[in-house]
Amino acid sequence: MGALAGMLITAIVQSSSITTGLSIPLVQQSLMPATATIPIVIGANIGTTVTALVASTKMHKTARSVAVANLCFNAFGVLLFLPFLGSFAEIAVEWAANPGMAAAWAQLIFNLVMVLAVLLLLRIFCGRLESLSTSASHAAAA
Repeated sequence: MGALAGMLITAIVQSSSITTGLSIPLVQQSLMPATATIPIVIGANIGTTVTALVASTKMHKTARSVAVANLCFNAFGVLLFLPFLGSFAEIAVEWAANPGMAAAWAQLIFNLVMVLAVLLLLRIFCGRLESLSTSASHAAAA
């Protein structure tokens, strides 16, 4: 539920920085538990793609493709974390020096995991693309 709230709030204000920047002081003032803030901050990753999607509507197809790819990348990441987001939030809170830092660390860890996942998948994708390209050029030559 928190990830959905983070996505919607960020889509409305079109800034994940605002969502994160408002969530962390709420935790620091003990108005919201850090375990509730972390899903909001993670969900903000999807909401922040709305700006690019809106901006790309009147642009070239390439711009729209990049905006959709950004949405897919962020949605994939949140969906990847969603099954264990509660446990992830609890671990982040336990490891952090203070509850406000827990949200920042969780965001950093989320982004690092996503970069690693994309780099791994990109390598597989590029390998398959190269083999398809080689097969196509051999078929055309024959």
